[in-house]
Amino acid sequence: MKKILGILLFFVYLTADAALIDNGTYTSDTLSGLDWLELSETSSQSYADALTNNPGWRHATNAEVENLFTISFVNYVENSASEHLSTTSFGDYPGQSTDVSTFLGLIGQSNSFGSDLYSFGLYKDEDAIFRMMGTYALDNTFSVTAVYSDEYVTDYSSAASNGSPYFGTYIVRSSIVPVPAALWLFASALSGLAWSRRKKTV
Repeated sequence: MKKILGILLFFVYLTADAALIDNGTYTSDTLSGLDWLELSETSSQSYADALTNNPGWRHATNAEVENLFTISFVNYVENSASEHLSTTSFGDYPGQSTDVSTFLGLIGQSNSFGSDLYSFGLYKDEDAIFRMMGTYALDNTFSVTAVYSDEYVTDYSSAASNGSPYFGTYIVRSSIVPVPAALWLFASALSGLAWSRRKKTV
């Protein structure tokens, strides 16, 4: 019975370690317990309107945006340190284009211009200054990409006040991530096995 319980707990651990899960218009982070609304859902809206138009959500904190960045860009290395920016033009970090593509798929596009893809999200930093974190791909082949880190230097107060077609806003809500059906099926099978073994020993 202890072995069965150990296997079940290990399976739960592996499932819990899934991190970012795409749910269509939002992405669930199973480690932080947050849902992130796709940037496409708040594109062109002011910082305030992003909440008004999406009841039940709240603005992401600086720490939460930093955590999202850490999860999304594991191998990130600034190659333009004065701006907290990394581009493939200045020297790719391992997997940058793949990370940008994944981020766009999970967090959504704030806009596109021709074949260029933008995933720019607004948030307030620890000093209550409006910043942007996100990605840019020169074209949909991801031949040239850029990653703007959570300390990118520009003040985006104007975009936050008035909205901009290039920016969305990072908004989140607490999530209850459903336990996958496979886990329930696995748990049921183990319970049945344990019950049948117990009956045999009685």
